[in-house]
Amino acid sequence: MPFRQLLLCMLCCSILQAGSARAASSDAEYLHTWNSLITTLMIRDGFHPPLASRTYAYPNVAAYEALVHGSPQYTSLAGRLNGLDSLPQPDTSLQYDWTVAAVTAFARVAQQLVYREEECIRQLAKDQETLGARVQNEQVMQRSINYGEALAKAILRWAAADKYTRTKALPRYIFSNEDGHWKPTPTDFRSALEPHWNTLRPFALTNADQLPCPGPV
Repeated sequence: MPFRQLLLCMLCCSILQAGSARAASSDAEYLHTWNSLITTLMIRDGFHPPLASRTYAYPNVAAYEALVHGSPQYTSLAGRLNGLDSLPQPDTSLQYDWTVAAVTAFARVAQQLVYREEECIRQLAKDQETLGARVQNEQVMQRSINYGEALAKAILRWAAADKYTRTKALPRYIFSNEDGHWKPTPTDFRSALEPHWNTLRPFALTNADQLPCPGPV
């Protein structure tokens, strides 16, 4: 191959790689925006750290399970996380936009976990409009949205079975002055945060006792 042709071929490959990298970065920004949004909503509504961790986890797993189909290096978490046995699968004979599916899945899960659902609905409508202009194929767009919705429903069913809701009906923590027992501390003397958190289904551990905390010194 003449040197000029080789140089042209290398230049074209570099342009394609750069374009692919920019597209991947742009797609990632959607999920960065969504995580920033739910962070803002949780701060505004006073979510404490344990509840915030749960609110971050489920939407991001939903988004990941959409993106895994467009990235051969990724592996589904179904069958790897406790209770997540199976998930809806896309039709491999059809075309999807995995960013659309991921954003939809994230948004639909998130709106059920935060208090300001309307903020998620507005952001999703904005993102779907922007992504629709990029996809420029109504069937692909709707198919991707539908798949994201199906994933979200499956992830929400999985989340509902983690026993968090059940903890709200359990007795409040009664502190004791005995050694080794937690008690409120100055200056605000707040109540115990999620004293029954150890009864929730772990994501990967078989039970919470696998990582015991050392006793008080």
